[in-house]
Amino acid sequence: MARKKTSVIPAAYARPISVRISSALELEIKEICKAHDLSTSHFCRRAIKTFLQSIRGKDHLYQEIGV
Repeated sequence: MARKKTSVIPAAYARPISVRISSALELEIKEICKAHDLSTSHFCRRAIKTFLQSIRGKDHLYQEIGV
């Protein structure tokens, strides 16, 4: 079933952050989002959440994270 597309922004997601990425990374993200029928915002929220979970408890950011 296709996702319900809406322009309503939930209050929990009302704080945007701006991130600069390379055009190659942007293309890769767009391809993945299109293949999985995800919005870019949803994909990025999930990716950031997953990354934060993987580094939680590490002494520093570049310690092995097993990604």
